[in-house]
Amino acid sequence: MSCGKRKISDEEPVSSRAKRIHTDKSDSTQLTHNDYTIGWVCALPKEQTAATAMLDQIHADLPKPPNDHNTYTLGSIGNHNVVIACLPKGEIGISSAATVASRMAGTFPSIRFGLMVGIGGGIPPKVRLGDVVVSTPVGQFPGMIQWDFGKAKEGGSFERTGSLNNPPPSLLTALTKLETEHELNGSKIPEYLDELKEKWPRLVPKYLKSNSLEDVLFKADYGHISESTTGCDTAPNDDDGEDEECCRFCDRTNIVKRKPRDMRVHFGLIASGNQVIKDAAFRDKLNKDLGGHVLCVEMEAAGLMNNFPCLVIRGICDYADSHKNKDWQEHAAAVAAAFAKELLEYVQPSDVNEERTAKSILGQG
Repeated sequence: MSCGKRKISDEEPVSSRAKRIHTDKSDSTQLTHNDYTIGWVCALPKEQTAATAMLDQIHADLPKPPNDHNTYTLGSIGNHNVVIACLPKGEIGISSAATVASRMAGTFPSIRFGLMVGIGGGIPPKVRLGDVVVSTPVGQFPGMIQWDFGKAKEGGSFERTGSLNNPPPSLLTALTKLETEHELNGSKIPEYLDELKEKWPRLVPKYLKSNSLEDVLFKADYGHISESTTGCDTAPNDDDGEDEECCRFCDRTNIVKRKPRDMRVHFGLIASGNQVIKDAAFRDKLNKDLGGHVLCVEMEAAGLMNNFPCLVIRGICDYADSHKNKDWQEHAAAVAAAFAKELLEYVQPSDVNEERTAKSILGQG
């Protein structure tokens, strides 16, 4: 498979190398819609920025049909040609993600599977801020569950109905090899973040981890001390409609004491729903109801899993409690994108071509 990738000399100055990666698209002009086999879906612009920064090469745009309102970034990672699309500004949730994926599959008919890459809320104590969670089957669960889909039952219980599809076999087999490589030699995520630092220096203050990022977990029964009672300055969140809230007035004696550790990648269950979770008690009850297997909660991926063959990768930016804020979002988006790039190294193009196209699964052709 041709990916239009061009070798970059190690002797070339970093500044000019970064500029050329960003602007030189001439060597991809021979590519067509049929040359792209992997769809990468993001929910937020900051997730799209992290995804774009992980491309080895950015390709020239291709025309799209008038009924496709997505905007695409085309490029390559290793031997794979990748299409990146982001949900429309200000739109979040399962239905928006499904619409974007469906349009992508129609415009790029050779896409075999998708990667839903971005940020999510972690379920303590196993998961910490800056970790990565990857959706993989656990017991009866296919790696993803739509936690708010089902029916209320007598006594106040909630029965979740229906099931989502497993990720594509080619991705699951690549994950097994990658997991072994992590145990033997560690992850390449730090290496890819170093490359981001060289290629895209403007992203460093937000997307790389700094000393200002503090991983604080409050006890589940301790609520956030809000602006209305303290006068803590807030700024509107232009991504998801939430308010940015600081914890400067929260009682730090309620912080859960934990030993520092390095970033980790977790494989397991992600819960997806149309509601933002900002309640530790609700978070913990949801996890308990699902057998204690949930590692992450988010808001878009269930829209893809039923019809768009997909793997979900989430960088952890908060604990889905009342202390939720945006401080870790860019860095979490970067580590998730770096893991996605690392995973694609273990996916063989021949295995990708054996998968059914997303377009045929969606019944579009």
